[in-house]
Amino acid sequence: MMRSYQILTLRLISHRVPGFKTSWRITSLLDPLRYPEAELVLLYHARWEVEIAYAGIKTPLRPSGGPLRSETPHRVRQELYGLLIAYNAVRGLMAEAARQGKVEALRLSFTDSLERIRIAMIPMAEAWDVLRLIELCEELLREIGACRLPPRRVRHNPRVVKLKMTGYALKRVRKVA
Repeated sequence: MMRSYQILTLRLISHRVPGFKTSWRITSLLDPLRYPEAELVLLYHARWEVEIAYAGIKTPLRPSGGPLRSETPHRVRQELYGLLIAYNAVRGLMAEAARQGKVEALRLSFTDSLERIRIAMIPMAEAWDVLRLIELCEELLREIGACRLPPRRVRHNPRVVKLKMTGYALKRVRKVA
C-alpha cells in the first residue's frame, strides 16, 4: 500500500495586547505584503463580532435554545426568515440608538436591547395616541442606548465547561459587589 502526504505551508502570526498573554494565529495567507499581520489580526477580531451576532440569533431570540419547532422544510424556512427579520429589526433599533447616543453600535448589548424591546412592546401596543407612541419610541431608543457593554479588554469570559463531571474548571457566576 502506497501512502502519499501533502505538505501544507502555513504562516504563524503572534499578537500581543498590552496586559494579556501573546496569542497566535495560523493562516494559509502567506504573503506578508499582500496580507499584513496587523490587518489579519483585525479581521480575526471582526470575525468574532460576526460569531457574536450569530449567537444573538441562536440564543436570545430563541430562549428555549432547542431546535426549530417547525417540522416541514417550508415552515423551517419561514421560521428562519422570522428570526432573521426579528434580529435585523433589533439591530436596526440598536444602530439608531447608537447613532443618537454617539456610541459604536457594537458597544451595545444585543440581549439587553432585546429585553428592553420586549418590555416596551406592551405599552406601545396599548398607546392610542400617536404622540404617546412617538414618546415611547424615543424612550426605548434612549434605554437601548444605555445598554452599553464594557470595552472588550476588560471583559472576562474564561473558557470553561458548564458540565459537572469534568476535569475542567466549572463556570461560576461572579457576584458584583
